[in-house]
Amino acid sequence: MAHAGGANTTLKMELIKEIKKKNFNNVYLEISGLFEYWIIEKGIKLISASKFFFGSDFPTIDPRTQLAVLNYSKISQKDKKAILAGNFLKFIKKYE
Repeated sequence: MAHAGGANTTLKMELIKEIKKKNFNNVYLEISGLFEYWIIEKGIKLISASKFFFGSDFPTIDPRTQLAVLNYSKISQKDKKAILAGNFLKFIKKYE
């Protein structure tokens, strides 16, 4: 889901809670336009880093913005690497 579910911070968190509550295994959140680093932190605690994909919304948003948000997040290097590329590579491997 692009922009981790939209522009509204409250709705983003509600979406993450719904993904957890209903165990939506096939829903992933892409982080372009996500400027609240703490949503990534809380989201990982609730649904795991494996549910997040890196995205920048380039050329509308400079990729450095999303890289900075991810870098500022207090999550492990392992989770950052997964969000930047690992999760997407695992995802596309399913459909080869």
